[in-house]
Amino acid sequence: MFFRISISKEDRPFLIRVFIGFLIGMISAGVPLYQKYEERKVQKDNEIFEVQMRKLTKVQTSINGLSEFIRQQKEQLRQSQQTVELLKKRGMCLGL
Repeated sequence: MFFRISISKEDRPFLIRVFIGFLIGMISAGVPLYQKYEERKVQKDNEIFEVQMRKLTKVQTSINGLSEFIRQQKEQLRQSQQTVELLKKRGMCLGL
């Protein structure tokens, strides 16, 4: 049913060294691969962050432009209201 391997006592230390060597080799290969994976992940995250910052900068610029436009429109409205009030006063003085 089950496959059984018979290992002599003399072969055990050798097989243990082979197994430990295999584990060390796997770890030695795995660590650089994992580091490379992490570096790529960090780089991708940085790129996403930079894109978001550029978008936010554009939004901030647009908001600043809109704020300036509103300020200018308020000033024009204020000047127009002053002109209307001045014309009303002159009209009253002229008897209109």
